[in-house]
Amino acid sequence: MSIEELNSNIEQLNYPGIYAIYCKVDGKFYIGGATVLKDRLYSHLCGFLSMPNNRVKPSSNTHLQKSLEIYGPANFQVIILHKFLYESPSTSLGRHVLACARGRVRFFL
Repeated sequence: MSIEELNSNIEQLNYPGIYAIYCKVDGKFYIGGATVLKDRLYSHLCGFLSMPNNRVKPSSNTHLQKSLEIYGPANFQVIILHKFLYESPSTSLGRHVLACARGRVRFFL
């Protein structure tokens, strides 16, 4: 979905998952995970999204932030790669998502 579409639907992303932010200009992906997708996506895209009562700090991912500034939000897509119906640290995939959410696994390809 585009960042504009994400802005309209962000409140619905109140669940854990794995996501990608894709730059249509250079073909690079930022892949991450979160225990609450809407909070994490807002932290990455806070300059381009409106979220009332925001308690989320802006992202410190300088590569992603610089790309957003250079190419503009219209050149990015947000892709939900996997939606978890519940947070399950007992499963290996659940542990992977939690590791992503805690910043242990990050990619900018």
